[in-house]
Amino acid sequence: MIDPNADRRRQPRIRPQAYAYKIACVCAQKPAEAPVNLDLVDISPGGARFHWPSGGCKGRFSMDQALVCSIPDKNGAMRLKGLRCRVRWIEDSQIGVLFDEDIELSLGELQDLFV
Repeated sequence: MIDPNADRRRQPRIRPQAYAYKIACVCAQKPAEAPVNLDLVDISPGGARFHWPSGGCKGRFSMDQALVCSIPDKNGAMRLKGLRCRVRWIEDSQIGVLFDEDIELSLGELQDLFV
């Protein structure tokens, strides 16, 4: 029997130093589209969870929607640019995305960027 509360992620997630730190990310459907500013909640080499402060994610995003995201590090440098991903889950104020290709950084390197 599968535990419905079990964490089924392929990779552990890295949380920024503090959730309140609010690393502002930029996501758009296409590179030329007006971007949506989201806050990074957590990240792994395979995906990320974002928070949209204004809520209404279900009206703005759709399942399997393709996005291009850029995520700055804890110092504001745009280290992760043009990450192609797809929306995997949607809640009122949060979305989860799966990167089309894993980020080529180890968990330690990701921790150095965000913690």
